Amino acid sequence: MNDFSPVWFTTEDFITLTPNDVFHKECEQKEIFSKIKNYHCLARADYILSDEKAVLCITADDYYKLYINGRFICQGPAPSYTDSYYYNEIDITPFLNKGRNVIAVHLYYQGLVNRVWQSGDNRFGLGAVINGRNLIWKYKISNAFSGIINGYDTDFTESFDGRLWENDWNKPDFDDGEWKPMLCANTNYFFVKQPAKMLSVYTLKPKIYDRKKDRYFVDTGQEIAGGLRLKCQGHSGDEVLIRYGEELSDDGSVRYKLRANCIYEEKWILKDGENEFESYFYKGFRYVEIITENELTQLDVVVRHYPFDDSFCNPAFKDERLSKIFTLCKNTVKYATQECFIDCPTREKGQYLGDTFITAHSHMLLTGDTSLTEKAIDEFAKSSKICKGLMAVAPCSLMQEIADYSLLFGELLLLCYRFNKDKSFLKKYYSVAKNIIIHFKKYERPDGLLNQVSDKWNMVDWGENMRDNYDFPLTRPVVSKGVHTVINAYYIGAVSTLNQIERIIDMNISFDLEALKKAYIKAFMRGNLFADSEVSNHCSLHSNALSLYFDLCPDSAREEVADYIIKKGFSCGVFMSYFVMKALAKVGRKKELFDLLTNDSEHGWLNMIKEGATTCFEAWGKNQKWNTSLCHPWASAPISIILEELNDYVIPDND
Repeated sequence: MNDFSPVWFTTEDFITLTPNDVFHKECEQKEIFSKIKNYHCLARADYILSDEKAVLCITADDYYKLYINGRFICQGPAPSYTDSYYYNEIDITPFLNKGRNVIAVHLYYQGLVNRVWQSGDNRFGLGAVINGRNLIWKYKISNAFSGIINGYDTDFTESFDGRLWENDWNKPDFDDGEWKPMLCANTNYFFVKQPAKMLSVYTLKPKIYDRKKDRYFVDTGQEIAGGLRLKCQGHSGDEVLIRYGEELSDDGSVRYKLRANCIYEEKWILKDGENEFESYFYKGFRYVEIITENELTQLDVVVRHYPFDDSFCNPAFKDERLSKIFTLCKNTVKYATQECFIDCPTREKGQYLGDTFITAHSHMLLTGDTSLTEKAIDEFAKSSKICKGLMAVAPCSLMQEIADYSLLFGELLLLCYRFNKDKSFLKKYYSVAKNIIIHFKKYERPDGLLNQVSDKWNMVDWGENMRDNYDFPLTRPVVSKGVHTVINAYYIGAVSTLNQIERIIDMNISFDLEALKKAYIKAFMRGNLFADSEVSNHCSLHSNALSLYFDLCPDSAREEVADYIIKKGFSCGVFMSYFVMKALAKVGRKKELFDLLTNDSEHGWLNMIKEGATTCFEAWGKNQKWNTSLCHPWASAPISIILEELNDYVIPDND
């Protein structure tokens, strides 16, 4: 239901540019990518309090930060597709004064095609009503922010020229007489209330661990997602250099050229008198180096993440290793869960389906909250309008497709049902899960196995050096001809999951699972193990772990496959570790599972901790992947393993 119908306001820069395309794929075909990028706009509206209660419904493209009478209130909306564009509903009564109030927003349009927003399509604007009545806005474009593009066209650095900034722009007594009126614009957005909570945003005082004449060295004590709030006295033209990093260099300076393909160096140019700077967007970082001879009068870190109750799930552990691993994973899920389940807070900041499957499992266990998982499922389901086989990352303007991830949609849907017990929720998205199977059926050969799934990337594992010598050529963009094990394990697993959903919601079974299992065993089984392709005799960890995880092993082979997995250990990437450990749990190999989880080799969580991790790495070690993110919640599998699989395991005293 379209329960929010504001007048859409925009600026002169955009009034003639707003397209009518619902999805960015259409924008791509029509070559109407935005020419305007990194666009900051300040807007103000007067509001006279006349009711006992004032409820503000507000949204913006791409983003807003809301202030009332100079006080920061909140920010949003979460990324969404334009046919169900989110708005936020906020009771602003406690922040209003009798008589005149100023509602102010710092608006932002990024203009990049990436995994973050539905941007780059020349849509920019603001919609806001209080108690159903539209506000009238005045605006001024701010040129104070500038920067370079970071990551995978993810965001801009935020160099800031204080000489160009409007001080007190969000306060009632500010003179906006020369500001322009925002203009009414056409938009085909369909607005819906944001179905999950808004972000928690708060400040903390970091530790200044060193202070030299010309610089501050700052440690938050923990990798976080956020930015800075700074104040200092200065003279016009003074420069402050700010460097953020996830780690320190060998010489003790902040490593601001991140492994994750980001350069976190920014310049703050001061004006005469008191200066104030606050980051607009967010970074993933732990350390900050601020190079200046000016004395900072305020140095705060602004932290942001999805609301998270640390006390909800806080088990005690007999084994110190389990405690350290659990805390590491819990922190990762906390700080890398933003308005959606992002893959990392640095390089991409995108909600990937495969990553979400693991992170959402951890998040629901840690918080008891299913709303963000339900929201993610809905967003991936909406990507079926672009392709019935789903996008790998959503909702955003980048078209990326990974077959392995698409085939996990049903698993995510069934996982969420385990927590919310809502059959109507299963029914709502059942057709999406079924259509994914239908999409991949076009690659079936007569025995039902998939041959050359060529429209989506066949990932198997990531990075490429973490595939245990998987013996099938995974060329991109078009995968080689032939049948390989991993994609077929995911496919048959998706059919099995669909069958389970159909039984729960009393639907007829759509596809013959047993025939597919027989074909799988005939094609890939070598003795009691599984090879990587129909013509291979190489048995990777991945082929065997997924065969056991998806119940594709004959009963007579299950123990030998489990023995093989134990022998292989984590000869895989961190993403695949979830399936490896869950496979061992299926056959009750809890001692070996515990030993694998707490192993101290270079492939394990203890190795991350040994290398200084406060959040999980994207790979087992910093140097095991060329662009490793040091905060990656797809590595949070131990949360579900510890709470669900090892909850009744009695650790021997000699361990």
